Amino acid sequence: ELLLRCSGVKQEELPETACYNAVISACVRAKAWPVALELVERMRDCHVPPDRITLNAASMAYRMSGQWAWCLQILAELRASRVGPSDIAHGVAVGACAAQRKWQEALSVMLNADEGIAADTITFGTAINACQLGSLWATAISLLQQMARQGVQQSSACFNSAVSACARADKWRETLELLQESRRLRFEPSAASSGTALSACGKALQWEQTLVILGDIRQSSLQPDAIALRTASAACSRAGSWEAAVWLLLEMLGSKTERPDAGCVGAAVLACSRADKWELALSLLTVGQRLNFDPGPVANNALISACGWAGCWQASLALLAGLRSPDVVAFNAAMGSCCRAEQWEWALELQKDMRVRLIEPNARTWGALLAALGLGGQWQAAFTVLRAMQGLGLPPEEIPYSAMLSICRQTSQWAQAVYLLQELWQDG
Repeated sequence: ELLLRCSGVKQEELPETACYNAVISACVRAKAWPVALELVERMRDCHVPPDRITLNAASMAYRMSGQWAWCLQILAELRASRVGPSDIAHGVAVGACAAQRKWQEALSVMLNADEGIAADTITFGTAINACQLGSLWATAISLLQQMARQGVQQSSACFNSAVSACARADKWRETLELLQESRRLRFEPSAASSGTALSACGKALQWEQTLVILGDIRQSSLQPDAIALRTASAACSRAGSWEAAVWLLLEMLGSKTERPDAGCVGAAVLACSRADKWELALSLLTVGQRLNFDPGPVANNALISACGWAGCWQASLALLAGLRSPDVVAFNAAMGSCCRAEQWEWALELQKDMRVRLIEPNARTWGALLAALGLGGQWQAAFTVLRAMQGLGLPPEEIPYSAMLSICRQTSQWAQAVYLLQELWQDG
């Protein structure tokens, strides 16, 4: 109705600013931002002077439409006017930029606020969330401290965003301090912030702290999800604490609410394998298989290698045979087991199996195979392998001539050693 009134009337009959303000504000409250913005444009066309109320309402409408740049323009207009910027326009500009993931612009508005502008909890929270997106952990902490100094009510959302900002920047100490402070203020961390805190402590090999955070999650109204459980398990494994990794897995298996996944089983198997607890690792692997969990290639390969170092080459071969899609690392681990047990026949069989599976051997594969043949005194077979490597067109630096010379020395094949040296000299 107001738009109809504005069309075709005389200049002196145009509605006054207050009338526009009432209608624009009503449209904003009704989230009818297209109509509100059309009225703002009509005001400009009709040369009706806007006031602070007009610009505040227009800023809200532009935010609803996702036009963050116009929110900044209105803030600039207010700064240039005699009335100056308002708390509303300032907060709306911060929120509009953050909503469009323009975190740099949002923080610029927040940090360069005019004197006398009082940001509220929502505005501070929006700015701190922008810090999270930009990994500006120090700025997030500074804004939290500023809220306390200015007497602005802090919120769980503000702390959660600050925790995530610190965690994503791998600042695990600051992350833990914020979590402690939020609990002191009786703010419960969110699942997302707790998850990022777990990840930060895990990367820093602070497995004890990951267990503390996991314990806090269990005592809260939240329940740790699969990602949180997996992160804590991986932290214990990476830090070499096999006891903690195993105990954590046992806690999950005995819980009525927590369900471990393949990652949790894999972390425990990997930790035990690296600690030479291969028998325990085999038991955990059996538990995982009963639950239809595959621990993953890293854990499987580590266990194959651990069995080999323990002299259980048969177990290594059995584990390899049980893998659905073994890779070159798995074959190398099994071949290393055969080498240490002087099972050169099995080492040759593994090399044949790799060829059948179209798995390309690498330098470690050839080295382990030659070592096994050398320990078995099989210099003829070793030379056959060497010729096969040469036939593949491998560069000379990738062919283990020194290992072949060692085999010649061990088997007293001096003539073959001299012949091999002549080859090397001729090839340059």
